[in-house]
Amino acid sequence: MKKFKLFALTALLALGANAFAAEVGTKFAGANGVMYQVKTAYTPANPGAGTDADPGEVIVVAYSQSATADAVTIPSTIQNTNNAIIAAVPLTNIYNVVGIAELGKNYADEDDAEVTVFQGAKSASITLPTSVKNIGASSFKNCESATIVIPTGSQLMTIGANAFEGCKNLATFATANATLLIIVGQEAFKGCAKLTTFTAGQYLASIGAGAFKGTGITTLDLSVCKAFKSEATTDPGTANVDRWFTDTTDDYKKNEKLTTVILPTELSAAATGETNYFHIGANAFDGCSKLVTIGTTANSYEIPAYVNTIGDEAFVNTGVTKFDLSKNANIKSFTPTAASKFWFTKTVANTSTSTLQQIILNKAFNDPTNAAKKYTIGANDLANISTLTKIGTTDGEYQLPKGAVLVAGMFAGTGLTKLDLSKYDATDMELVALFGDGISTLTEVKLNANTTKLDAEAFANCTAL
Repeated sequence: MKKFKLFALTALLALGANAFAAEVGTKFAGANGVMYQVKTAYTPANPGAGTDADPGEVIVVAYSQSATADAVTIPSTIQNTNNAIIAAVPLTNIYNVVGIAELGKNYADEDDAEVTVFQGAKSASITLPTSVKNIGASSFKNCESATIVIPTGSQLMTIGANAFEGCKNLATFATANATLLIIVGQEAFKGCAKLTTFTAGQYLASIGAGAFKGTGITTLDLSVCKAFKSEATTDPGTANVDRWFTDTTDDYKKNEKLTTVILPTELSAAATGETNYFHIGANAFDGCSKLVTIGTTANSYEIPAYVNTIGDEAFVNTGVTKFDLSKNANIKSFTPTAASKFWFTKTVANTSTSTLQQIILNKAFNDPTNAAKKYTIGANDLANISTLTKIGTTDGEYQLPKGAVLVAGMFAGTGLTKLDLSKYDATDMELVALFGDGISTLTEVKLNANTTKLDAEAFANCTAL
């Protein structure tokens, strides 16, 4: 044996780094049925002396579960003992385990049928090492484990698309320990019905569409996510808040679990020459019927100042009752980008199923001649939201700011009970038919002394006025 080791060391000294470089791409088995593949070579400074100069990297590519493997722990470091030359070197930390491969893809992102990772694994729990930085797409698809352990100090940065799709037993995924997590891919946790919590760290910057479809998550807390923004753009084509919980298919059209979304308290400042643009996408929460609050705290309805735009039908079929724009100076238009659509309603023709009761506007919007200080609320934007009883500012829950341009029919079909127009002090102001064909709930309208003309049908059929 001593002669063999001496030969091995002599061979290493002669071959140098080539003996290790040849390992790249090769697969070898570790403990607990876990298979690894070498991603980058180990390059020792002095192999004969056992100097651990620069560990290589491996990724997990397959798992062959043994009958007794109820719990599997993947080490942070591992040595390829299958290579006789490398096994002879007196080192234990030859490779760092840096990732979980994408299903069907090897270390070079090439198709590889042998890469099955943890698809369909039945172990009760799987513990990932702190050294894992990436979890590949579909790598745990249909895994039956109830617990995926993310240890304290985890370096995890990316969870790939569909990574945990179909993990019907997954109830525990300690994202609170993944403080460096940046990206959650689309449909990453699709169908994880027992997953009830997801805690984001400050570096989380992106969640893909459908990431939480079919989960049991009740509260999504993004309050500490300072990096959650689009940089150097004013294009709302990419949503920061996408349709995470539902889609248009029958299986995921509705979500009856989500009750609260806590948006980031603040965003990191943009770099020099860049613009932070934050967009809540079209249909973002469409179908989340139990969603009652969205804001910067658990009991808040406040849309933060950094939100630039809200997409069409973003809150259709939700349970949101209050919408507070009092601190937001970016959202100036209620008029949708697509015809006959609004944040809370499907189409003008249909009776709204919205539960919206109150809208609080920014009182600083006080100049209808200044584009930066006026609201555009179209004739159909709030149409048929019969539950809407209040629209105003922090100065008065029924008091419209002067910057809200008055348009005929803008409150048609609503359930407004009072309206305070006392801020509209322009001489010879004409009051148009704000309520369309009339609403039966209106009991009181407060006018400014300078109101000199009423439209012929300004309050037609407002029978309770």
